[in-house]
Amino acid sequence: NIYVNNLNIDDAVVYVQSGNKLAAAILAGLVRNIKGIDNCHVTNSSLISNDYGGGLVGQLYTRASDQMVIMSNCSVDENTVIKGNSYLGGLVGCNYGSLIINSTNAAYVSGNTYVGGITGYNIPYQNYRNAYVIGCGNSGNVNGKFHVGSIIGNNVKDAKNQPYSEAGMIACYSTAAIIDAS
Repeated sequence: NIYVNNLNIDDAVVYVQSGNKLAAAILAGLVRNIKGIDNCHVTNSSLISNDYGGGLVGQLYTRASDQMVIMSNCSVDENTVIKGNSYLGGLVGCNYGSLIINSTNAAYVSGNTYVGGITGYNIPYQNYRNAYVIGCGNSGNVNGKFHVGSIIGNNVKDAKNQPYSEAGMIACYSTAAIIDAS
C-alpha cells in the first residue's frame, strides 16, 4: 500500500532521449497499483519526452486486479514546461482506468497528438475501471496538432467496445488557450 503525499518538487529537469518510448514525468513515469498520490506539487521544472509524458505522472494506470489509483490535490505551476510527441498532459500523460481529482495545471504543454492540460489521453480499463477527471482546472496553454484539449486531449469511452466502462470529466474548468500547431 504505497501512498505518495505532501511532496514538493522544484527545479527538476527530465529529458528522454529521442526514440525512447518509455513513460516519463517529473514525479514518476509509471504509477500502478498504489494507494494514491495526494498533495504533490511541481514547480519551476521541465520535461522533454517522446510519448506518455506528464508534469507529475507519465502513465496513471489501474487494471482490474489493481487497487484504484487516485491522484488528488496536486498541481504543476506556470513556470513548468512539458514538451514531447504524444500522450502528453500537464499532470498525467495517459490516465488509464484511474481518477484525477481536485488538481490543477498551469504549465505550458506542447506536443503532436493526444495533448491535454490535465491529461493527454483518458481511457477506462476494459469493463472494470472507469477513468475520470473530477474538479480539476487548467490555466496553462496547450499546443498540439490532433486530439488537443484544455482539460483532456482525447477521452475514449472504451477502445474495446466494453459496455460497462466510462471515461469523462466532471466539474472541470479551463482559462487556457488551445494553440493549433498544424
